[in-house]
Amino acid sequence: SLYPILFVHGHAFNKDTSPETSLNSFAKIQRNLQNEGYINAGQIDLQNLEQVPVGEWSKSGNPVSVRASYYYIHYYDLGKYSISTQKSERIENYALRLNEIINILKERTGSDKVNIVAHSMGGLVTRDYLRIFGEHSVNKIILVASPNYGISGVTKDLCDFLGSKKECEDMSENSIFIKKLNQSKVPQNVKIYTIAAQGCET
Repeated sequence: SLYPILFVHGHAFNKDTSPETSLNSFAKIQRNLQNEGYINAGQIDLQNLEQVPVGEWSKSGNPVSVRASYYYIHYYDLGKYSISTQKSERIENYALRLNEIINILKERTGSDKVNIVAHSMGGLVTRDYLRIFGEHSVNKIILVASPNYGISGVTKDLCDFLGSKKECEDMSENSIFIKKLNQSKVPQNVKIYTIAAQGCET
């Protein structure tokens, strides 16, 4: 498949951490994918959206891997695009930004679908994207250590202490968000894989 791979990061866990820290966790995976023939497109740069022609990334005939952050928001101000970092929002807001990212990636690759690898809270963002926008733009999803039934105990305590309030509220195991997400229709045409582990208390 020539579908591009989009890496979606998780919760920064420390509200003062730059989005770059979360994004850079995928850099090594992208370098390894280069050995498999994937083009490492680095990170989607929201500052220069108009400088990449439609379908530019697919001209080589090789699939592309790219990472992007839903913490960034771009807006038009005084005749040019600007970017700001907006954290501590509801996960649903991040799902709306993920939709923008997916549309940009589809345009740059000329692909009608993407594959997503999502870590931790990024998995909840991705699942909420499917709930809101449907599955027509996604081929396959791999969820890595995503709290699909919410967080509790030590993890919730640490999140409340170090993390961003609204995100931690949404991720709590009995939150309205988690209940709504797990009551939504399961996608029928998207392959979803979950990588989980046991052993660490957090």
